[in-house]
Amino acid sequence: MVVIDEEHPGQLKVSTQPYDTRVAGVISGANGINPAIALHQEGLIEGGENVALSGRVYVWADANPASIKPGDLLTTSSTPGHAMKATERELSHGDESKIRQIGPIAGGESFLEFSPARACAK
Repeated sequence: MVVIDEEHPGQLKVSTQPYDTRVAGVISGANGINPAIALHQEGLIEGGENVALSGRVYVWADANPASIKPGDLLTTSSTPGHAMKATERELSHGDESKIRQIGPIAGGESFLEFSPARACAK
């Protein structure tokens, strides 16, 4: 997962904090799924990575804080670049995304398919 980099305007960085409200999303293109649409403006906004806004995308998830199953909401975790299950609704502030097609994972790290669309708002 990536977040807005406050020290470098217009750039993103790997997430490192749980429930980070600066979350921008997930870099798309993992596990052989290429971005469907890439938006850029020649001469102004070039380079960088494609951040998934909707559809199907894979993300690294850390199930050590809490087990993850289909339908759970994810947020940023303290494991760099990883998502985790959002269990603290008062901290989430609508930054969660919903798991789509996975088997449950009870601990450790796994590569999960999920929908990056905002699932709820506070």
